[in-house]
Amino acid sequence: MVKNRYYHGSNHLGITQLEPRVSTHGQAWVYATTNPIIAAYFGGTSDDFHMRMGVDEKGVPYAYELYKGVFDDGFKGVKTAIYELEDSGFESGKTSWGAEVVSPNKTKVINTKIIDDLGAFLRKANNEGKFNLHFYEDTPEYKAMIKEYIFDRLMRYGMVYQPVQALPTPVREHWLDYYTELRKEMTQTQKFYIMSDNSEIKEFTPVIKYNESTPYVSATNNPILAAFLYTNYSPFAGTFGAGQNVDSKVMEPFFDEFYEGAFREAFGGVKCTLYEVENSGFTLSSPPRFSKEFISKKAVKVLHKTEIDDLYSYLDQQMKLGNLSLHKSDDVRFQTQIKSEVHGLLTFKKAHTGELISKDMPKEFVKRWKNDIDKINDNKGKEK
Repeated sequence: MVKNRYYHGSNHLGITQLEPRVSTHGQAWVYATTNPIIAAYFGGTSDDFHMRMGVDEKGVPYAYELYKGVFDDGFKGVKTAIYELEDSGFESGKTSWGAEVVSPNKTKVINTKIIDDLGAFLRKANNEGKFNLHFYEDTPEYKAMIKEYIFDRLMRYGMVYQPVQALPTPVREHWLDYYTELRKEMTQTQKFYIMSDNSEIKEFTPVIKYNESTPYVSATNNPILAAFLYTNYSPFAGTFGAGQNVDSKVMEPFFDEFYEGAFREAFGGVKCTLYEVENSGFTLSSPPRFSKEFISKKAVKVLHKTEIDDLYSYLDQQMKLGNLSLHKSDDVRFQTQIKSEVHGLLTFKKAHTGELISKDMPKEFVKRWKNDIDKINDNKGKEK
């Protein structure tokens, strides 16, 4: 059996070890690929609003210029390195891109190849059929592809609700018309939700939160996320997230359960009201404090409300409808992610309390994560 080789490209030279870092996926990972051409590409200075990059059905990487001359701007004359990495526990399927693998562990470099001119390197790979490079074409078909792709990126990165001045430079210089068009469409169709234990609210007024100086109303664009954002459940039960389904322009929420039965314990018997509220000028919070939280400095009127007698039953029904995924702590597909989240929670609690006390945590949580608690406490297994 042939072992995979793992590569990481960077224009930072002299790297001997890579540390896990939190990126767009919200997890501390080392990112790599099994294709050295893909790794080299990421040693350039282009991002998703300069080039469209991907891998075709045969596994060959490709890139499209999104405007004329941008390939040379990002790659010509760039000195970069392809780092071959040790296998520190790399896994595929953790992100939405099949060509990407990640590891939660520190990773040593075992070999380095220096590329003096990345543009020339990629052009050569293109000539050899190892890379498909597409230069900008002033045709309706090419422009339609760009528009569809830019819409995808604006949605995926939550930029539709960002003010113009907060947009990346390429968007402001080249794609502002697309941003304006998509924002108009979303403003007309987007709904916003707030969950509360008060069933008599007619209008939400701005308040100061998180020790900030400016009062605002916070909401989310998904009713299930509203349940997670605005319900006071124990942090030891689990945490939530959401992925973007670009085609349907809706969120796909999930809940990472930290121990068996925690989901039911957290939400069972909780009575609350789900409010749909007007859009009084919501923009995506920056930086986002939570997944898909929107804020408005204006008062927000209630449009509709739904009273929920048991939040667990409501969420369970949403799972049956396919609108919510529950990731159980013993499911091998999610163990790495959940373990990382639990470690982050315990490390945070330890930093603020000085010591993790098991009696202050749910018994089932302690049972499931006792070794991790002891390790962070550094008490050599002695129970607290």
